[in-house]
Amino acid sequence: MNIDVSSDLHINDQLDLNHVISSSKKSNSDILLVAGDISDNIDITIFIKKELEKYYDTVLFELGNHDRYNKSIKQVDDIVTNLNDPTFFNSTNRFYIIDRTVVISVTGWYDLRCYEHIGFGFENAKQEWYNIKRDSQFIIHDGIYPWDYAELEKKELVKLVSKFNNDPNIDNIVISTHMIPSYEFVSPRGIPEWDNSTPSYVNSFMVDEVSKENTNNKIKYWVYGHTHDRSNFLYKGINFINNARGYGGQIHNWDNFSINI
Repeated sequence: MNIDVSSDLHINDQLDLNHVISSSKKSNSDILLVAGDISDNIDITIFIKKELEKYYDTVLFELGNHDRYNKSIKQVDDIVTNLNDPTFFNSTNRFYIIDRTVVISVTGWYDLRCYEHIGFGFENAKQEWYNIKRDSQFIIHDGIYPWDYAELEKKELVKLVSKFNNDPNIDNIVISTHMIPSYEFVSPRGIPEWDNSTPSYVNSFMVDEVSKENTNNKIKYWVYGHTHDRSNFLYKGINFINNARGYGGQIHNWDNFSINI
């Protein structure tokens, strides 16, 4: 079974959509998994999913932070829940089973703690989150913040991995998170704006806690995004893939990446 994986499509006009569709048209995979940030508007994201379903039997979407812009996290979750689409992940729908493989997906959010070990703690990171004015400005926050969701979704993911790790009907687990799932995957670059914003990219200890439940080594792939630094590496016995399209000059040399289960 081949699955095309990508993230951060950032489709906001017809040219962007055409670029993604051109990759889909030449694919030999039946399944597409996108790890969030499809567009800056949930209605556009829903439309894009329908367009991509013309080229795949199954299109699995996780939401990113951009997909929530101009609404609250809960408002967007309610919109997706009401679609009753089992291939569109949301708070009531965290996994999708294909034969003996399960795809488990959460946005993951960020806990602002990835640089605590070098002295840039939660309160520093939270102040920079307000100063930079991205998610703090473009997402409506109704008393529950991304770092609150980060802890909740980490616990959900750990629970689901534990469940399917011990399920005799499941041989393979693929995980999808929009956010970077470990502080080990980031390091300061000496660019203040980048370094100060990095804590809002990472759920710092997600991999550490999830991997404890992977006692039967069923997790084969972990697809993520948010950062547009494409990568493919092995860590704790799991293949981690970031295949972000990005925007502007970042889109050059991007194509869907296929994994085989």
